[in-house]
Amino acid sequence: CSLLLPIKKEFFNISGLGHLFISQDFKVKIIRVLILIIYKIIFMNKRSKVIFQNRDDLNYFTDKNVINPSRAEIIRGNGVDSNFFIREERPEKITFLFASRLLIDKGITEYINAISSIHDNDVDFKIAGRHDKQNPNCIDISELNKLKENPLVSYLGFVEYEKMPQLFNSSDVFVLPSYREGLPKVALEAACSEMPLILTDVNGCRDCLIEGETGF
Repeated sequence: CSLLLPIKKEFFNISGLGHLFISQDFKVKIIRVLILIIYKIIFMNKRSKVIFQNRDDLNYFTDKNVINPSRAEIIRGNGVDSNFFIREERPEKITFLFASRLLIDKGITEYINAISSIHDNDVDFKIAGRHDKQNPNCIDISELNKLKENPLVSYLGFVEYEKMPQLFNSSDVFVLPSYREGLPKVALEAACSEMPLILTDVNGCRDCLIEGETGF
């Protein structure tokens, strides 16, 4: 509708591209092409500006000629309250934390497999996140039950935002083996809580740390 209205300036925010831009399934690839065409039509208005959260997504859209580079900008996330996420204590054992929805493309399977390969009584592992059963990319109920019964990991379920600082304070290292992100705010909040980050080298995640200094 904005193409037909006398709007002086319009802004679009691409916060992340998700499953449709990760999957290599043939049907998903077809849908992806259609979505890019729709995006291109929407962004045709020369009065529009498109905001991305990371450089890789911006480059992807400009390389596909979906948006003119002159009308694309990067704003890295919505910010983090550094007075809310502060480090006040540390756990007795080295504790790794995965905090995200239990989606395959968030790397939950890789995290669980990594836990199974480490045998050290002086290390703890935590998982906090909602089982989003409405999402087709979520782990199934049998995998959730195995997770709850896994003696190597503490599954905390959904943790309210107000309790996240406490969760970060009870952990040492934040882990997110995601397949693709816009800019993972939870990783920035963990970093603000003085936690080193272990992230996959993919869109969005690589914008969250300085390699070898604030994480890997």
